[in-house]
Amino acid sequence: MSSSSRPPLKAVPPANIPQKQAKETPPPSPPVSPPQPENHTPRNWFRIGAIAFILTVGGVYILSPATIYVKGIARFEPHDNQIRGIFLDFPGKVKKFWVRYGEEVEKDQPLADVDAIALESEIAQKKAQLQEKQAQLATHKTQINIIAAELLGEQQKTAIASRREEDFRSKLNRGTNAPEIQQIMQEINAIGTRLQTIKSERVKLVQQLKGVELLGQEYDKPVMQELRKSQAISTISLMKEIKDIESQKATLKAQLEQQDQLALEIKHQIQAKSAALELLQENRQERLQDHQDELVSQVANVVPLRQQLAAAKTTVESLLPVIETLETEVQKLEQLYSENIVIKSPLAGTIITPDLSQKIDQKITEDKPVLVVANLDEMVATIEINQGDAGLVKQVFGKRELPVRLKPREIESEVFNSTIKDIEPVFESDESGQKQLMRVRATFDNRDRILSPNSEADASIEVESLPRYRIWWREIWKQLRQHS
Repeated sequence: MSSSSRPPLKAVPPANIPQKQAKETPPPSPPVSPPQPENHTPRNWFRIGAIAFILTVGGVYILSPATIYVKGIARFEPHDNQIRGIFLDFPGKVKKFWVRYGEEVEKDQPLADVDAIALESEIAQKKAQLQEKQAQLATHKTQINIIAAELLGEQQKTAIASRREEDFRSKLNRGTNAPEIQQIMQEINAIGTRLQTIKSERVKLVQQLKGVELLGQEYDKPVMQELRKSQAISTISLMKEIKDIESQKATLKAQLEQQDQLALEIKHQIQAKSAALELLQENRQERLQDHQDELVSQVANVVPLRQQLAAAKTTVESLLPVIETLETEVQKLEQLYSENIVIKSPLAGTIITPDLSQKIDQKITEDKPVLVVANLDEMVATIEINQGDAGLVKQVFGKRELPVRLKPREIESEVFNSTIKDIEPVFESDESGQKQLMRVRATFDNRDRILSPNSEADASIEVESLPRYRIWWREIWKQLRQHS
């Protein structure tokens, strides 16, 4: 457009500028061109199109969905079932470590030597107690053998005494059937029979004597005297007959005296035999009493021996479980000593306990681990999330997998990807106590040993997609809540 076609310029004072005082000289105003009539040129159309494009693109951008990432701090740890704390079963000291922090070890590989003075002392004490109880057991067993032998001898003597008593009692029960009694009674009977014979013979002699006396009396009668005087009977023959009668009388009297003497002797024999029989019976009772006394004495000897034997056996029976317990304790302590004098790795893994040298010659109790071995093939990342972001994670967890990306702080170039496996349902406070944190966990393959225990990483959890304006509004609202 040429300059000749332009309309003439017109000076228009600004409407909102107050008038100055007259004494002030206003500066000269630049020439103002008169208003131009609207003219839609291609340049204006370009501007309008650009603005419309920008507004359209901006609207599409703020309305387009974007992925929300929840940020947190992750700490790497070995898997729970792949970590072993090695404890002592007794208080002790480590003399030497054969490994160092971060070293790879095999299963049953020696890790350290332990000084077990207290355990050695306990083993020696238990062995001394065991030896004492074993000596007591041997003593009581010997006593049992001695007492058993004595008891057997006394029992045999008791059995013999019992048989004697029974045999003698049986003899007494047989009464007159006893051989010695039978013999005496037979002798008494024989003597009695002889006495009866003598008595019969005496009766005969008495009768003969009476006959002779009667015959003699016949010679003394007056008739015989007259005949003798008249010499009717020869005096010589009469005297001879009378002499024969007197002789017979004397003979018969002598025989009677002899028979009486013999009968008296036989009576004395019978009395002696009867006395012997009574004495024998009395002796038999005394002998029975002696046998009974002997039996009682033997039984009395057996009773204390049985009591001693029972007491010794009871002592042995009480010692056996004590000895068995002590043997078991010594065996366990020795096994404990052999298993703990050299600490061995329970699994193949990595030593994750630092500063092992500081534990040498330091007393270690049963409740504190000497060292920790872990299999680092798989690491668990515990991610701490602020309470404000916890709702997003909980809302999505369980419906689908939650991808998580970790960037270790120690290794800037490495990025690890996984998914959330677990969420702790309870919030916990941070170290300052001002923030509530939720912990989630994810597992990562660590066979290349890039990750180390207790190392930290920045975590990003992909939660969901929202329009960008909602994401901006959510961030503004979260910041307002944090500063309110």
